[in-house]
Amino acid sequence: MFRAAHAVGAQVRYMGVEIRSLEEFDALRDEWNALVDRAGGGMPYLRHEWLVSWLHGFGRGGALRILIVRNGGTLVAAAPFMLSGRTLVGLPVRA
Repeated sequence: MFRAAHAVGAQVRYMGVEIRSLEEFDALRDEWNALVDRAGGGMPYLRHEWLVSWLHGFGRGGALRILIVRNGGTLVAAAPFMLSGRTLVGLPVRA
């Protein structure tokens, strides 16, 4: 698990964490949806429920990687990724 912190003086302000399991992502449901609501735009494809449905439908065989950033304990940024092995003209690539 990746963890990084940015300190200002003696106080940690931002902390980055890498999420690698669906269970960890499920635990973020309410915070994740609150972040989406705060961001505005009404994008249903960013909501936790939609992303979990996508993972169950298309994420098999891939490695879940979600990067989140907290400021003082509050979720302020999130970026979901899925690593998967593919081939391109017979050569292995990471997508």
